[in-house]
Parts: sequence; structure tokens; C-alpha cells
Amino acid sequence: NAEGLQQIDTATVDNGRVEFIVKASMLGKIQKTNRIKNPEDWYAGFHFGIPPQGKRSYSWAQLGDYFLGVLDPLFRPSPKIAKWANSLGAHSPDSIISQAFALQPRSVRYYANLSNAHSFIPRSAEFVAEKGYGDCKEMATLLKSLCGCKGIELGFAMVSTEGNMQCTEEIPALGNFNHAIA
Repeated sequence: NAEGLQQIDTATVDNGRVEFIVKASMLGKIQKTNRIKNPEDWYAGFHFGIPPQGKRSYSWAQLGDYFLGVLDPLFRPSPKIAKWANSLGAHSPDSIISQAFALQPRSVRYYANLSNAHSFIPRSAEFVAEKGYGDCKEMATLLKSLCGCKGIELGFAMVSTEGNMQCTEEIPALGNFNHAIA
């Protein structure tokens, strides 16, 4: 039962100590299917840059490495993704990426549901391919997986669009990013 779990940690801002207490009940609805492991860690890391253990915040590099490390299994292709990748007739990396990018809107629709934990944690490429929908993080995950099947390694980046709160160097956190790209 995630309701009883909590993450207590600290961060230092402007030479002052700030303590954060994050409880699972503070999270949006967590679906029983695709339940995330340690939801408080995700919430804390996403909004405050606090690591899953310890009493200090991650640096930007550490937070990015942690986030990408957790996401890595989500990029693994399923048989369906491998079949889609094999259907791409292109041979050059640029044309493979273009065809994979064009395949997505024909096979998967964009849908963002901000009412649950997956508003900040992407579901796997396999889930997106099987269900036929995903948000920007999930579409980027699918594109990365498709291209990976063809031997092309794409990066995955969270970005902040114009008009959204911008990130600061002092407080590493993923919460200010509102879009993802491959």
C-alpha cells in the first residue's frame, strides 16, 4: 500500500536548509497496472531533485543520469516494435529516422492524461505500441525504440517550452520540463 510510504529529505538553497516530506498520497492517481516502483522517489526527484537515498540533492548531471538510467528499460523493443522497424524500407540513418517519425502518427495517437503518475513517468515503448496512444515522453520513447531496432541510437531529452517556468541551476529538478523529445 503506497499510501503509508513517505520520503523525507533535505536540500540546501541559499545557504539555508529546507526539508521536504513527500508522501504517496500527494501523488496523482497511481494505476494498479503499470504501477511505478517507489513513487515518492519519482515525485521527489521530479519536483525537488532529491535522490532516492541520502540527505543531499542530486546535481543536474546526477539527476539526468538517474532519470535516464530508470528510463532505459522502457526503450526496449517488443516484437511489435521490431516488426514496425523492419517495415521501414530506408537504409540511411536520416531516412530511417524520417520514416520512423512518419510511422508514429499513422500507428499511435497522441494522448496526454495528466491525472495520474504517468504524467511525469513515461510508459514503455511496448505499452505505447500495444495500446496505440501516448504523450510526448511516450512518443519519444517509441521513436527511440524504433530507431534502436535499426541500429540508430537516439537521445532522450526533457525540455521546457517557451512560457513554461524555466529551470534554475541552484535547484536541479525535472518538474519544470513540460515536453520530451528524441
